[in-house]
Amino acid sequence: MENSKSNNKFNIKNNFVFLLFIIAFVLAIILLATTFHNSQSLSKEIYSPDISKAVRLTKVELMSSDGTKETVTLPILKSTNSNYSYNFTVDKDINDMQQYINVNIKNASFVIRYNNDIIYDNKKSKSYQQTISAASYNLIKLSPNYFGKKLTIEFNNEVPSNRVIEIPSILIGTKNEIRKDCFYNELFNIIAGISLFVTGIFIYIIGLFFFKVGQASRNLFTAVIFSITTSFYVLFKNWIVVYYLENNVLVYFMEYTSLMILPIPIILFYTGALHENKYYNLIIATFKLLITASFANLVIQWAFTLSRTSQFVTLQKITFFILIITGFAIALSIISLEKNTVKEKPLLILSLIPMTGMIISSIIPYYTVNNIQLIRILVGSITAFLCIHFVLALKNYVLEYNLAIEDEFYSQLAYFDTQTQLSNRHAFEKIIKEIESNKINFSKLNLIMLDINNLKLINDNYGHKLGDTFINEAGKCFLTIEKKYSNLKTYRYGGDEFIMLAYNKKQKEIDKIIHDIRKLNQIKVSEDCLYTLDFAIGCSECNNQSLFNINSLKSDADKLMYKDKHLRKEVKIYDK
Repeated sequence: MENSKSNNKFNIKNNFVFLLFIIAFVLAIILLATTFHNSQSLSKEIYSPDISKAVRLTKVELMSSDGTKETVTLPILKSTNSNYSYNFTVDKDINDMQQYINVNIKNASFVIRYNNDIIYDNKKSKSYQQTISAASYNLIKLSPNYFGKKLTIEFNNEVPSNRVIEIPSILIGTKNEIRKDCFYNELFNIIAGISLFVTGIFIYIIGLFFFKVGQASRNLFTAVIFSITTSFYVLFKNWIVVYYLENNVLVYFMEYTSLMILPIPIILFYTGALHENKYYNLIIATFKLLITASFANLVIQWAFTLSRTSQFVTLQKITFFILIITGFAIALSIISLEKNTVKEKPLLILSLIPMTGMIISSIIPYYTVNNIQLIRILVGSITAFLCIHFVLALKNYVLEYNLAIEDEFYSQLAYFDTQTQLSNRHAFEKIIKEIESNKINFSKLNLIMLDINNLKLINDNYGHKLGDTFINEAGKCFLTIEKKYSNLKTYRYGGDEFIMLAYNKKQKEIDKIIHDIRKLNQIKVSEDCLYTLDFAIGCSECNNQSLFNINSLKSDADKLMYKDKHLRKEVKIYDK
């Protein structure tokens, strides 16, 4: 009955796989449709022969609004006390393709001039939105009238005076070549971001299919949150994503929001590993405070930014402060662990290295433009951090799994009769409680009571050892019958008494079960013993679960069993 009930349960695993298939199918159709649309609109540029490579302008003479000039290599950070500009020239393409100028900028707006005429104003373009950091990806179509002429790009500060602005390099070429240049330069970041996202989904599937409730399970699902959060953070740092989404504000919101959330999964990774620390209550209180601060920081900064009271860029020091304090709190918590009681302490200390790498490489790019290697440090730190905590989760899982197996073994031992290999009286009483509480349902229940005849005479005349042999043989026979019929369970009720519970059986099948038990009466257990294995049988039934009463069922079966016992004795006397 228990098996049939579990088979009727809704199988979330199979349905989850089906759901994944549907999602993958829909995404594949969207991807194909998008590819077809892009290939139609960009076919001229994609299939044009001998397209010139885009040229990045990096070394220029930079002029400030106070009249000073200097030769610099772009990109470069400059003080916000002045506005800056430099000159450049766009030559005609050798294949007569349309030329574009690509300018990626944060914390500033810009205009492009020819003499005194403004030919492009960043603030008037759709890529510029006056909010947060004014970050934008600008792809400017240049009229052939300006080819070969000296143009000037002027940068205007859009952030408070206590910050610095980045003077970017510009990329000149066809639209396709500019897009390819941006894509190849940021290919590592894109692959890293997608890989982290896929890793998060993969870990989620592992947890769903293989891990039960426990610290290992919690660590894995924390890893899912961490992977997806960091994947967004890495992905939305790429200019090419801004270009494809055509919404610089959304991209910056996603990037910075991911950074504000980052302390939460980092903290959650360590909460379960520090329970043996003597300052555990203080640590947990500190962690709760930091998580609350992270959420509060997220809500407040979003509210201020959306209401234009303030901007992310002016409040980001709060985010960096929370990140640094989180790192210090975790480091102190791990260092204060006693090595003798915590075997994982070396791994936990090792995890501090990638955690520090993550925090540093997340903060520095907001203050320097030389962040090409920093993104690699960030991705490497994230990967190492995940690997270490995956090993910790796996070790915890193995430990918890072994303890669970041990607990299950001892739990089953309490409901198991070691002599006959059948379930015991405690198991029977447990099942009866489940029936009474409607955890197990039936349309018809038969209770078959069995008793070994002449066991007292066998014990008196041949010894208890042979009597135990009879009981063992009975257990083997009942196990064989159990395997033959579904929804049938045998319990050793006590001594030489056994009870069978048969669920939802027609009378013909009950008769067949009793007939198979009768056939056991022919078994000769020992050549030295005159007695064969012989059972007295009584069977009662309940056809309505609402009227189920175990005492009544047992009483009826018991009466029929003793009636059968006396009848078999009379038959044997008559035979003699």
